[in-house]
Amino acid sequence: RRRRPELRCTRVWYLMRVEAEHMSELSRYFSEKQVIEVVAVISLFGFLNRWNDTMATTLESAPKNFAADQLASHGWAAGKHE
Repeated sequence: RRRRPELRCTRVWYLMRVEAEHMSELSRYFSEKQVIEVVAVISLFGFLNRWNDTMATTLESAPKNFAADQLASHGWAAGKHE
């Protein structure tokens, strides 16, 4: 009998808390609409970062070359994203 494939993931817990005082501080500098947009952009890029890492997305040549040129001396490597 064939077994169903299982998706196995490493369980990592990220503490991502936004407290009332964080939102209050943002509202000192941004309108409510702008705060929502800032949080939306941060959330979207967090999602994309996790998606690309999980799927080992291949980097396009222009960003890969830029990162290799500018960030390699700081320890950056394409790794699984070759």
